[in-house]
Amino acid sequence: MPKKKPKQASLKTMANSSEKSEWAPTNILDPRDNGKQNWKDDRIAEAMTLFKDKFNLVLPSSDELADWYRDGWIYFYFYPFSIGLMLPYSDLIKGVITALHVSPGQLMPSNWRTLACLDAIETKHKLGINVDVVKYSYSLKKFSNCRFSLVNKDKNNPLILNNETVNDRGWKGEYFYAEKSTLGDDVDNLLEKWNVDGIKFEAKEDDVGARKITEKIMSLHVADRVWPNCLNRSIRNASAIDTSELTASMKKTASKGDVVPPSATTAAKGASSRT
Repeated sequence: MPKKKPKQASLKTMANSSEKSEWAPTNILDPRDNGKQNWKDDRIAEAMTLFKDKFNLVLPSSDELADWYRDGWIYFYFYPFSIGLMLPYSDLIKGVITALHVSPGQLMPSNWRTLACLDAIETKHKLGINVDVVKYSYSLKKFSNCRFSLVNKDKNNPLILNNETVNDRGWKGEYFYAEKSTLGDDVDNLLEKWNVDGIKFEAKEDDVGARKITEKIMSLHVADRVWPNCLNRSIRNASAIDTSELTASMKKTASKGDVVPPSATTAAKGASSRT
């Protein structure tokens, strides 16, 4: 007889389950920074709609913290999915996670915004954006709790604009566990447990290819590089912004004589004519 497919469990059902959890604490996160499960009803409804019939999920109890571990399961924050990302990840996101060798939950919200925008740029312009481009443009900042954030190497000329000004309140309390065997075939690079040692994210020395692609990104219209306009779709709690102020700021930076890549100056001039 063919093997029966496991019954799909909804977030709400699992949240109210009285079964004892098999998750175990790891004590990786600082207790002061480890948000307890705090889903609102509207967000549960949103998640149930988004993940329906996709993979097996468990919404932990309020006693189970975000860094707990169970063999065969991966925990995710809901934030990346709320801005339109979905499994299986794009080649770019898979490349970054593989290069970092971390669990998805170790990436801060700003990282997901950056990667979502770069994905959108690649889909629209076919520039060949890959993990080497991300390494070329960003360094890695480690927080004491083993979360990580991509930081612009050139703070005056960020690759993605308006990314650091977003307020992501409540994201730490919206997390769930997904059964790895139900996530598809291309998830071997997703770690079930947080990695706390030996994490590196270094660019190749004098990577000409990554530099040229970065310059092409910088020469794009501002609307293609600003959050959330770059997604070209509506998302929850984020509205498209007027790019005229950003254009003026970029032109002002260039006029001061600051060290600005020629491509960035071109972007400012081009944007002023198209905004």
